[in-house]
Amino acid sequence: MDVLILEIDDDGVGMDEEMVRKAADPFVTSRTERDVGLGLALLAQAAEMANGKITIESKRGKGTHVKATFQYSHIDRKPLGNVGDTLITLICGNAEIDFTFYHKWPLREVRISTKEMKERLGRANLDYIDTAREVRRRLQ
Repeated sequence: MDVLILEIDDDGVGMDEEMVRKAADPFVTSRTERDVGLGLALLAQAAEMANGKITIESKRGKGTHVKATFQYSHIDRKPLGNVGDTLITLICGNAEIDFTFYHKWPLREVRISTKEMKERLGRANLDYIDTAREVRRRLQ
């Protein structure tokens, strides 16, 4: 199978149908601190450049599901970069958000849950050392 799938779920406020239709437009955002929202626009562009697409499903008050597909072997697919360092930055920079990361290879699966890590360590927030140790151990 020559496909890379990225799925993101959140349990935030969600979007109405009109906002879902406009969500990949770089000049549309629900945020009040700026007038552009590049995240989904750049994701859509990257997926399309690699013979893929994004789909967005959302319900007001329930949250949003974004799915991006890419042809894995496509010459224009952007490199993934260092996934471990990206996870560490996301987790440590957003202590109030619980993340679950799931990665599946043909012979192996990895699941990292900040909620489970916090429960195991008995704290509300994770520090950099614990986060880095756990993420790197699981991704080895």
